[in-house]
Parts: sequence; C-alpha cells; structure tokens
Amino acid sequence: MFTEKPHQSILFLGPQSCGKSSVAGQVVYKLGGVWNNKLEMIRQELMEINQPDYLYARIMDQRRDEKKACMTKYFSLYSCETNVKSYSLINVPGKLQYLKEILIGIALADVVVFVLSGNRESNLLYQSIYKLLLKLCFSKEIENLICVVHKMDEIQYSEQIFNQNVDDFKQLLHDIGYNKQIPFIPTSIRMNQNIKEHHQTTNWYNGLTLIEALDLQDISKQEINGHLRMLVYGGHRIPGIGTIAVGKVCYGVLQQNSIIQIAPDSINAEVGSIETHHYMCEQARQNQLIGVRLKNIQHKEIRNGQIITGDPSQSCLAFIAEIKVCQDFKHKIKKGHTYPLFLNTILMVCKIGAISDSNESPIELVANQSGIVKFVSLKYIYVETYTDYPKLGCFAIISSQNVIAIGKILEVIKKYDQKD
Repeated sequence: MFTEKPHQSILFLGPQSCGKSSVAGQVVYKLGGVWNNKLEMIRQELMEINQPDYLYARIMDQRRDEKKACMTKYFSLYSCETNVKSYSLINVPGKLQYLKEILIGIALADVVVFVLSGNRESNLLYQSIYKLLLKLCFSKEIENLICVVHKMDEIQYSEQIFNQNVDDFKQLLHDIGYNKQIPFIPTSIRMNQNIKEHHQTTNWYNGLTLIEALDLQDISKQEINGHLRMLVYGGHRIPGIGTIAVGKVCYGVLQQNSIIQIAPDSINAEVGSIETHHYMCEQARQNQLIGVRLKNIQHKEIRNGQIITGDPSQSCLAFIAEIKVCQDFKHKIKKGHTYPLFLNTILMVCKIGAISDSNESPIELVANQSGIVKFVSLKYIYVETYTDYPKLGCFAIISSQNVIAIGKILEVIKKYDQKD
C-alpha cells in the first residue's frame, strides 16, 4: 500500500570503486528491502567469480552488463522506508564517461550521500572528481549532504586516518562554498558498521548512523507553492499499458485524468494513471519520483530533459542570467563562446550572446567575477526564472569536465518574443 510518509530522494555519489553502490545496498538490506535468502543467493554467485566484496553493490546493480563488469553503468532507483520517511535511493555510475546518468541523479536528488574510500591516497587521487560532483550539487542548490567514509576495514578502522579523510573533505566543501556542518560516518564493506547500528570495531565513533542521519534531513524549505512542473528523465512503452513518462514532481501536484503539456515540444497529453515504486496513486505531490501513463502520445515523443506542466508553456531560445565564475577557472568567458549548460536533467549547448557588468559595459569574465549574461540556445529549450521556480532556474556551465561557472536565470525570452 502507498505510504503517506514524507518522501525524499537520496543520491549516492563518488568515483568508481569508492563503494557507493555497496553503501546504498547496505541501506536497502538493513531496511528490509532484501531477504536473507536472496542475499545468500547473491553471495554464492559472487563467490563463484571471486568477487565477494561486490555483495551489497549487486543489490543496486541489476543489469546484465553491470553484473558482468561488477560496475555501475546506469541510473537506477530502489525504494525503502523507515518509521519516519519513505526513500527513493538513487544509484549512478562513478566514471565520468557516464556523466549523463550522473546528471540525472543530481537533478532528482533531495539529499546527497558522498562516499569516500577509507584509503586517503585514493581520495586524493580522485579529488578532481569529488570537486566536480560537489560543484554540480552546489549549482543545483542541494544543501543536504552526508559523507560516508567507507572501506574502513581496509585501514584497520583507524580513527586517525578517518579524521584525515574528514579534514580533507571539509576543506573541499569550504572551497566550493559549503559552510554547513554535515555528518561524517565510518562504514565498511562487509560488517555494515554504522548503517543502522553502531559496531565495536569503531567504538571511538559515537555519532549518527547513516539511517539516523537520513531521517534527520530536513528539506522543507525547498518546498514552495507553484504550478505543476515535473522533470522528465525518460519514457518507454509497456505492452498492454501504453506510454510511460518517468520523472520527479518538482512543483505543484499531478492529478490523474488531468490534461498536461510537455515542454519544450508543446505536446498535449492526458494523464491516465500514476505510479510510484509500483504503487498506484491518484495524484503525485512535490518531491515524488513517479511513472505516469500518458494518453494520446507515442513513447518516442518522451525524452530526457523535458518538463511536464499543468498550464500552457512556451519554449525559448534565449534567457538572461546572472553568473559567477568559479575561482579555479584559468581562462576567460567571452561573448560568442559556446558551452554546455547543466539545465534541468541534461546538458544543453548555449552560446553567449552578450555579457555586461553593473555598468552595462561589455566585459570578459574571469575567475571570481560575476556578470549578467544573455545565453542563446542552439535549439528550443524550456527553462524558468530562479525567482519563480528555483530548481528549474539554476544551472552550471561546464567545460573540460569541470564546472567553470554557476548561474541563476533572471529572465526567459519566450519563443514568441524572439527578435531576429
């Protein structure tokens, strides 16, 4: 039966081999999402291929090629709940070659669990990836962060090395702009330490368990009243049922039997039914991840990056934004340059049409500078102003696998307001 508990989407982030899928799988197991006999079956399969440490990761990585490679390659979801909340656990790859999957996860996340390896040298080696992931989260204004220091068994549960990892990550958080205190939790590959219960191997740690930390996350200030806006990250067809769009309700309420519009394509459709984690519901509220059956539309018309709205929507080719260039950017942002922008759930390529400072004079922007920029898209897109819909009005500019600037949309130049 569908639960009425508060719902949050939890994303596990980190580079390949840090153990994020294992941590997510341990949470699922500890919350009763996997029976012991199923876990034992997985254990036997992994013993046959000499991969016992992949036990809990296999709970999350279910596709055939993921099992064969013992590596996460796709965005995936798993539902579970505590006495306090219901959760959608989001697992994404750690390799940047799968950045598309990572961006979907960040766009849908309410809370992010960063997973570090207990091995400090490994964390320092992958620091550029952690920095990129933190910047992407910062650009989407994700404030609820938790950090897990995993694989503590590989460093003999050393409190000293744990503290060194914590200090390194705190410095990285500060450099990005995160000044809020977050929980740091030691865990291990096989023993489930501090996932739901404390363990004697880390008797020097008396902080929160991971599940306790999740239950304490408050995202209420993210919730605002507004018209329906649903992020779409995919669509498919189920034989005998029809076209399904999957995504997250960011604002408003999606009602069964209502007429919706899909932007930027201006496609009208009717909501047939709504499902969240295999439970049917008559409506979907803010922050819920759902699948919605749509009438009068082909599944090929649904794609990642679209927005479902409940009121007439207009696409655009341009918008005005205030941006701030990151302090580690070594070059200049100039008029005429083209960059991928992390907007909604995807990268959208936009050209810089104009740059001005407070005196309206054309300028070039360098590290730590702010400016007002007109972005021109190479094709029709759908965005919102930050004032009206914050989650849809903030973005990151990306270049060479690095976030070089962060922005907020001030004005959207609608399709019919375009000037030649």
